[in-house]
Amino acid sequence: MSDTIQLDNGQDRTFDFDNDWNSKDTLSDTRSIPHERSSEDKETNTFGRQLVTFCEVHDLLILNGRTEGDMKGKVTCIANGGRCVNDYMVTSKCIYDLIYQFRIIPRSESDHFPICITFKKSHVYMDEGSKVQAHSNSTNFTPLNNLKWDEDKRQSFIESLSVKQNNNWVNFMGYCLEGKINDAVNLLNSSIQECYLHRGARRFKTSPQPAWFDSDCEDSKRLKYEMLHNFHHSNSAPDLDQYITARRNFRELCRLKKRAFNSMQAKTLIDNSLKSNSKDFWKQIKTLTSPNRRTNCTISPKQWYDYFKNLLNPLAEADNPVELNIGADITPVPLEGDMNNPITKEEIQNAIKKMKPGKASGPDGIPSEFYTCMCKIGVFCDYLVTLFNLVFESGIYPNEWTKSSIFALHKKGNVEDVNNYRGISLLNVLGKIFSHVLNSRLKLWSDANKLIPEAQGGFRSAYSTVDNIFVLQSMVQKYLGKEKGRFYVFYVDFFKVFDWVDRKKLWYMLSKYGCQGKMIGILKAMYRSVLASVNVIKSAPNNSSGIMCITDYLKCQSGVKQGCILSPVLFSIFISELEKELSRSPQTTGVELLSGDAHAYSLLYADDVALLADSVLTMQRKINVLERFCNDWGLKINTEKSKMMVFRNGGYL
Repeated sequence: MSDTIQLDNGQDRTFDFDNDWNSKDTLSDTRSIPHERSSEDKETNTFGRQLVTFCEVHDLLILNGRTEGDMKGKVTCIANGGRCVNDYMVTSKCIYDLIYQFRIIPRSESDHFPICITFKKSHVYMDEGSKVQAHSNSTNFTPLNNLKWDEDKRQSFIESLSVKQNNNWVNFMGYCLEGKINDAVNLLNSSIQECYLHRGARRFKTSPQPAWFDSDCEDSKRLKYEMLHNFHHSNSAPDLDQYITARRNFRELCRLKKRAFNSMQAKTLIDNSLKSNSKDFWKQIKTLTSPNRRTNCTISPKQWYDYFKNLLNPLAEADNPVELNIGADITPVPLEGDMNNPITKEEIQNAIKKMKPGKASGPDGIPSEFYTCMCKIGVFCDYLVTLFNLVFESGIYPNEWTKSSIFALHKKGNVEDVNNYRGISLLNVLGKIFSHVLNSRLKLWSDANKLIPEAQGGFRSAYSTVDNIFVLQSMVQKYLGKEKGRFYVFYVDFFKVFDWVDRKKLWYMLSKYGCQGKMIGILKAMYRSVLASVNVIKSAPNNSSGIMCITDYLKCQSGVKQGCILSPVLFSIFISELEKELSRSPQTTGVELLSGDAHAYSLLYADDVALLADSVLTMQRKINVLERFCNDWGLKINTEKSKMMVFRNGGYL
């Protein structure tokens, strides 16, 4: 005991501590105490006697066996086939009157039972500074409701929509004719929700059971706790034996179930790999290796809000000037195309077909399956044609489509640190369908006019970053095949490049290449207001499930829109300017794989760039062009992750 706690006599101290002393104490005190202590453990040992002596010397009280809720001195530990009281709550006499209840809670997760102390209600005063701080650490959040698609309800949903058509659809067309875009979108969402009643808040289990924990395990667990409670009330040897047997059987059953489940998972994993079923293979890998750790973290909604607010707004007003420091010799090139034509029914149907089932919905809670089902109703597509063309021609983007919800995925490290999470933005599906239509037009326009160079292997159909890896390897082999041959590659990593894109300069670039009229107008409208909320899990007391809620909406004032299908093509056009500046510069030269081939100045892997050179001087000149490009277009290089690599057959650098 003396090795555990050392106290200076003569000092006023207040103690309130609990611990597992491995002590057995049934000795009665000679002090004036509220009640004589009782104990279901009648044995004593040296540690127990030392504990009593310690309490006598320092005027402390043992709450076990003398406090409301544990007047019998219940057993606190069951181990090695026996029972004992060796977990105590010790407190100062001066605070005994503040204690309302002391309980031993029968739980089986450990050999030792948890002990719980409850204090009487008391007034708590808070100064003004604490009130301000408490207010700053809070934020509002709203339960997030969603619709869960059930294939069995498809027909009833279609029939309900047909009935609603006579009333709501007439009002919908009226709103469209009057130019009330937001009212039309809200009516469409409410009509879907009314026709499909399978609605509820998104709930997550805060303490999920493992996948192998089935009904047999649940029954065995229930029997174990039943035996435990019987012993807790009777303290009899037969009940203790029954509990120990039930606990042993439960642990053995769980061990067998877990082993059988792991064997089945391994067999399924092997079968999927042999069948080349990559989707099911990686889906199973994800379930095995990536549990939802957010359910157990205690990060507050205010912390989530502040973290993503700073993350999605890296550019301050002073760092985001309106002036464009770009060469005046570049003039807009008028290009012909179909980008500004009215949106057709076929475009909408093709966009809906591209929506994948089973994906998470946005803030409105309506998944893509509803629109896929409604697309089979011909008149519904006609309504969307009217709505989309109204949005496209007026340049008024609906308020609901500007919103997104961010789901934080744990990447690595401590689950209590917000910096260890990566945000995934979820957009409303109807707005995504509209974006798909615009994206198809932008891709056709950019491909027809070769706005994205061949060096870009990411974000493009029929292209792959693997192709660029092969090209790079071939170039390295070619130059190393020469005597004293060397090849220089500078791998460039931009700092949060998607969030650092200057939108004003992006619009300038699109206009320069001929994107005019309705298309550039609606793109600007989409980015005029970009709002995002953070999905947080609100846990209720004494409840094993949490409700998914969203925080207040925050403004995203820089960068391309996360989760939007348009962002890859917009970013590709933006970053492709680097390759064009490298090729225009009279001081830089490209490298070629074969004689007569087009020269390559760089290779682009989506948002990563590899500058290529066959000499130190050429590489330095390209780095100078890169620096000028970053200054002109507002990008920043991550110097910690950007690396220079020299391929050579030995010798000095």
